[in-house]
Amino acid sequence: MKDVIEIKLVKFPSLHKCNCCNRVKDIYYKVLIYNAKTEGRYEEIGDYIVGDLDFCKTCGDNFAVAIKAETPPDEKTIKTFKF
Repeated sequence: MKDVIEIKLVKFPSLHKCNCCNRVKDIYYKVLIYNAKTEGRYEEIGDYIVGDLDFCKTCGDNFAVAIKAETPPDEKTIKTFKF
């Protein structure tokens, strides 16, 4: 299933509706769904993106556990500035 579904962490979270819980929250994850093996004349081109889903932080973490994929790394604070 890992070769068909890929979970990506969004660099800049934005306020949208989560496709899992239907709440308007910051979207942290984008799930890309690829098609299965392609037969015929499109075989040499490669995999196509069939669809995508936008998940909030909670739903994205739970979905990654459900499909047994590694959770994308969380954001880390490298340096804190005081003004």
